Amino acid sequence: ADIHLDTVEWCQSVRDFFDRAVIVTSSCRCDPYNTKVGGSVGSYHKVGEGGFCRAADIVVHKVPAFIVQEFLDEHNVPGLGRYELFTHLDCRPGRARW
Repeated sequence: ADIHLDTVEWCQSVRDFFDRAVIVTSSCRCDPYNTKVGGSVGSYHKVGEGGFCRAADIVVHKVPAFIVQEFLDEHNVPGLGRYELFTHLDCRPGRARW
């Protein structure tokens, strides 16, 4: 499966802003693995329309997750999941925060 270009571009914008490595800890998932890790049935980590997945869980080297989350929120990433050790971003049609 391929990662949607919009998702890649968001990861690159994080990389450019912080000038640090962006580690993708999870992106494209098959149904069984998504279930195993507790992903939602409609997860954007799963391959969707056009054969692309639209989500990435990321860690920025030596930058706390909440700082990455603030950057993405201020720049209007469509989907933003706030977790203590990583950040979820996705390119859904519309806005979601959790």
